[in-house]
Amino acid sequence: MDEEIILRVIRQVLSDPRLQALVQEAPKADAKPELLVLLNYAPDLSGVLGEVLGRWGGSHTLRVLATDTVMGHKPALPAGLTWVTSQEAYRGSWQRMVLPTCSANTLAKIALGLRDTPASAMAAEGIVRGIPVELHTEYLGFTEATPAPYRQLYQGYLARVAGYGVILRGPEQAAGGDHIMAVPGLQPAVPEKAVEKDAARIIDWPKRLLTEKDVLTFPTDCVIRLERSAIISPLAKDMLVRRRVETLIAGERR
Repeated sequence: MDEEIILRVIRQVLSDPRLQALVQEAPKADAKPELLVLLNYAPDLSGVLGEVLGRWGGSHTLRVLATDTVMGHKPALPAGLTWVTSQEAYRGSWQRMVLPTCSANTLAKIALGLRDTPASAMAAEGIVRGIPVELHTEYLGFTEATPAPYRQLYQGYLARVAGYGVILRGPEQAAGGDHIMAVPGLQPAVPEKAVEKDAARIIDWPKRLLTEKDVLTFPTDCVIRLERSAIISPLAKDMLVRRRVETLIAGERR
């Protein structure tokens, strides 16, 4: 076939609008999942931002939604982090949301479903949409002098947000642990599910499939009650052992 004819055919194919549409819709091979950082004020904002970048910068595209207090201090964002407005945050397609400086005030608002700050509003939006939301609770501010009833009040909030599927992280993470945060002196948070008379922490799992990501949301040393038809993925089985989580089939005794 004549070379000129071949080139004309190629040009005609490449100029076809249908082909152009497919090329434009094709996802970029190097595109990273979008992660929204919900930033409350903390004394060491630059350190917090550096930790966020170090932990998620290599695997995610990071956007930061900050409170007015944070913006009042005008922290400089490290390269790799970008500010977003509340409007942009609502329109975003986030694969994950992280609140690295969760205060006691913000924890209470998320637990009670209040949306009067950027952090609590977007955390609520993430819970509603089924987006993984991760709270780092080392900024709750409790001390050994904090009265036990007051700490128990916030332990209840921890339990409630865990019941929403929120992932709780505490100071243990700095040491490489994967434990859900507990207020000093208290036991890890437990979703407010059925609890038997012997005070064992039993969480009812309503879904048919249990995955590794699901197991990561459970407290260590708890019991998960599954339906007989439930399927546990191989990775979930390994994670159950690592987190010392016991499984129980509905209707059977422990």
